[in-house]
Order: sequence, then C-alpha cells, then structure tokens
Amino acid sequence: MLLAIDIGNTSIGMGVFDESGEGLTAFKVGTYPLKSAESHAKFIDGILRRKIPRGAVICSVVPGQTGPVAEGVKLATGVEPLIVTHSSDHGLKLDVESPAEVGTDRIVESAAAVVLYGAPVVVLDFGTATNINFIDEGNVFLGGAIMPGPELMGRALSGATAKLPEIRPREVESALGRDTVGAILSGIIYGAAGAAERIVAEVEALAGKRFKVVVTGGAHEYVLPHLKRADHVEPSLTLKGLGIIYERSR
Repeated sequence: MLLAIDIGNTSIGMGVFDESGEGLTAFKVGTYPLKSAESHAKFIDGILRRKIPRGAVICSVVPGQTGPVAEGVKLATGVEPLIVTHSSDHGLKLDVESPAEVGTDRIVESAAAVVLYGAPVVVLDFGTATNINFIDEGNVFLGGAIMPGPELMGRALSGATAKLPEIRPREVESALGRDTVGAILSGIIYGAAGAAERIVAEVEALAGKRFKVVVTGGAHEYVLPHLKRADHVEPSLTLKGLGIIYERSR
C-alpha cells in the first residue's frame, strides 16, 4: 500500500494505492482553513484504517501546508514521506528558463502523462488555476500556460464587481447566456475551453506537430463537453504521477 498526497490550492487529494500499485482509492479534504499536523494525522489514520503504508509521497503548491501534512503522515504511520521537487527523479527534462519555478503539480501530472500516454502530449488541468503543460518526445517538458481556473474566474468576477453574483462551475447547456448566471457560466466554462484550445493550437503550429490531449483537474467535468479534442481523460492524473515518481525513487 502506498499513500500519495497532492496539496492543492483548493483541496488536498489523498490516494491509497493497493499492493499491486494499480488500484487507487481517492479522498479529498479542503485545504482551507489550514489544519494542524494532528488534524491531518487523524484524517490519514481514518482513510488508512490504521494500516501502515510501505511508503508515502507528497507534492504541494501550498508551502504553508507541506510541513503539517508531512508531519501528519509521520504521526499517523511512522513513515517519512518523499516530498517531490523539481530536482526529484521524475523522468522529465525541464527545458524551461527556471526549472525551480515549475510547480510540482505540473511536473507530477506531466510525468504521469508521458508514462501513461506517451509524448508528445499536452495536459489540460482545469483546477483552481488552469495549467497547460506541453511535453515533447524524449520526455522534454517544454513549458506551457497558466490562467485562472473556472472557479477562480467566478470568484474574481464577483469580488471585483458590485452586482455580479459568485458562480461556481457547473454544467452549462449553451454559450448564449439568457440571464446573468447563464452569461457568467458561458464565460467561465466556454471561456476556459476556448482559451485552452487556442493555446494548444498556437503551440502545435509553433512546434509543427500534434500533441495528444490529456484532460484532468477538479473542474474538468464541466469543461470537457465543450472541448473539441480530448484524447484521454484522467481525473486522478496527479495522484498516479505521484505513484510513478515514488516507484522511480526506490
């Protein structure tokens, strides 16, 4: 059994792989309000049902929670978790200006994509931020794009205007909004899909090749019906990437 933990801006995903390394059971808890190591330990103990994993691995984009979660793992299991960084053995060549600045979530899901689907591949991760990551032949991470995710778009509209309501992502039937809520949903869902597709098209034209499209992220189910291309859909891409990186490190 392996414990994988993805600390995101909105939620902390925890995955428990069975002994084969194939079966995955996923759990989520909100990132905020920030929690203590003891609180994390109690949650981890509950999902593991007091079983001790053979290992644990963490990636985090919330530095303030990395330590408490890692300590929670140790309190619950006695296991020292592997914390993924840009210099971990992830199997990628980071061909970017500042490798240390690449988010570990982007690295982990890119590592998973090339192992599961092969390169060239692009990952569309519709989370708190929408991350678009391009990986070329030879497992070369080329970079990509980052923009607000659908939920963050909705919060920004509400927070920066006097009358617009805060709208959380959900299914939308038409790009033509017939009321304020419908117009906002059109903007954040069709907008996310259209922006991602435009970026993929521009990079493919620049590279002179086609990238397989992998879709993931907490809001992917709402954006997916409006994408013209989606070769693979994997909601647990980051957790699977953590499992892959852990096995590489052994």
